[in-house]
Amino acid sequence: MRVMVRLCQPLGCLALAALVGRDSADSVLDAAIAGAKQAPPATLISREALLARARYRDVTLSPDGLYLAYLEESDGRIQAKRMTLADSSVKLIMADAAGTRLVWSADGTRLWMSDAVGLAVHLPARDMSRRVYKWDATRHQRLHGIDRFATDAVVISERIARGNQAEYRYLLVTDHGSETLLYTASHAQQRIALDATRHAAYSAGYEGDSYRPVIRRHVAGGTEIVHHCPTLSRCLPTHVDAASARLHLLSMDDSGLRVLMQYDPRSKQTSAVLRDPDALADATHVIPGDDRLPIVAAAFEAARVRWTSPDAATRRWLDAVQARWPDANLHLQASRDGQRWLVEVAASDAVHPRRFIVDRPRSRPRAVLVEPAGPDARVLSVAHAFDWKARDGMTLHGYLHLVPGRDPSQTPLVALIHGGPFSRDRADYSALAQLLVNRGMAVFRPNFRGSTGYGRNYVLASDGDFGNGRVLADIVEGMDYLLARGIGDRTRQAIIGHSFGGYASLLAITHHPDRFRLAVAAAAPTELAFSTQWVANNSSSALPEDAPPAARFFADFGMPIARPDWLAKMKAQSPHHGVEALRTALTMWAGARDDRVPIKAVSDYATRAQQAGHTPTLLIDPSAGHSPESPQSQQALLYSIEYAAARAFSTPMQAADPTLARFVKSITKLEGAPR
Repeated sequence: MRVMVRLCQPLGCLALAALVGRDSADSVLDAAIAGAKQAPPATLISREALLARARYRDVTLSPDGLYLAYLEESDGRIQAKRMTLADSSVKLIMADAAGTRLVWSADGTRLWMSDAVGLAVHLPARDMSRRVYKWDATRHQRLHGIDRFATDAVVISERIARGNQAEYRYLLVTDHGSETLLYTASHAQQRIALDATRHAAYSAGYEGDSYRPVIRRHVAGGTEIVHHCPTLSRCLPTHVDAASARLHLLSMDDSGLRVLMQYDPRSKQTSAVLRDPDALADATHVIPGDDRLPIVAAAFEAARVRWTSPDAATRRWLDAVQARWPDANLHLQASRDGQRWLVEVAASDAVHPRRFIVDRPRSRPRAVLVEPAGPDARVLSVAHAFDWKARDGMTLHGYLHLVPGRDPSQTPLVALIHGGPFSRDRADYSALAQLLVNRGMAVFRPNFRGSTGYGRNYVLASDGDFGNGRVLADIVEGMDYLLARGIGDRTRQAIIGHSFGGYASLLAITHHPDRFRLAVAAAAPTELAFSTQWVANNSSSALPEDAPPAARFFADFGMPIARPDWLAKMKAQSPHHGVEALRTALTMWAGARDDRVPIKAVSDYATRAQQAGHTPTLLIDPSAGHSPESPQSQQALLYSIEYAAARAFSTPMQAADPTLARFVKSITKLEGAPR
């Protein structure tokens, strides 16, 4: 993985303390406070530097370990390229690769490229590429995946209307464009796994009117259910063993955590292969191997991504590599034999990841695809992982950023709330968190109950209480815990979020009107009952295309949108119906093309607030959807937050250049006064 990187620099070792001492959150925070006070003050970092786009993305190691495939952006143009690792030579394989997905065949002999047009394939050994298949728009076709038993083909999915119903078909498409039907189902399938004869061996998907998720084994004359998947998560088959036909899959065990399992068709039993050694986190990634070592490694993410392996030698090697980057998330890929690794080091205090090729057992890491230099890590802030106890006794998880060179008790405290809510915050780079810290604010990033990654029980602990209840209390009590530890100025608190995080921000200033000096709500639902019903009744990207109906999908995660009592409670406790309580300086941002949060709801809320005498600042970006996409839109949102914080807390800020200033003025529909 990675080697030779800093182990400690100002604040750098504190993340390690957070990992080895998670049973003592107080000691973790004490160490973080001491480190912040001793660190040199940071210089002002420009928004442009914080938002700098990566030059390289979607970097993938070929399973034979010979090549890297990747997308490269330069001067606004995205190209697909291939690097030969033996000599570092680079080959252009697609000149216009915007929106292209790169997928290696299981043996590395082919690189599949899926884009809006269809499928193309690159053959490294022959140094050639060709277009092999064009999508049929009437059949809603797309790339579904690759399989180890069909190295010259990919599986595609298609959805065909049959009256009021849909039929889902899965086909094998070869590198010469020929089609073979694999399976037809009445509901979308998450994965089709083949056997050595290139026929469907297992399929995972929803079934029946209840949309129960199951895995079926395909046998002569039909199929049989071999695994019932917990409703909170889809089962994800990874691969089938050639000799035994055993299926490896990710699914939840009795503890409610997602683990790596295997199903043995001879014994008809499913058993766990790998689970989080700390019994805290869900499995997130699996690296399949060969028949000698079917599973090379698997990742679990609690405070940070941590890798382990069923193989003792590989496990020791992984432990040694991860010890070199204790404050980073390592994203790993490996050749099928487990000997060559692509190690991507993503740190909370680095704008871009670093990438290395490492050969086992003792090869020194070789840097590849080096990104342009960003801000010095010494002026950025590490995300310190810590736990706190909610008032009802539940242990919760989150991250804290502190301002270098400052006494944390003298800085504003900002809660930065993730979206979803069925998502999570993680110890990765956040341009907004770094902007706030660089401008002199401590930042708290909570994974309140309802967040994912910590198992089914953590998600369901929300109990649908997304109004003035437990989820909001988790956030507020987390801030109280930090304040009691000497982190943050009680008289200068703020809450900021996007999507559900924006809703939570509005909720906080509605039910705690005297607590916060500032709130920023971006793409924020103002009434959860209305918003969930709107998503259910409209074509929205808020739900996966292959998800069950919205009422079932939300209910599985503890949000019963079909229950009148829940809807009435959410409506009564919503920010929309508590707008008269507003006393906090508020900035709102919305995208005019948002298909998840109706723009009318945002405008109505701002108008009602204005009529109540508490005018917010409202920005509506005409070109944006649920999130700002263009560099200009991203700059405008960061600038509006920076400007609002400067007015509320007298923090430093970077002036807008004339072009940005004109754009921000053009999208500002209301201008609120500081409070």
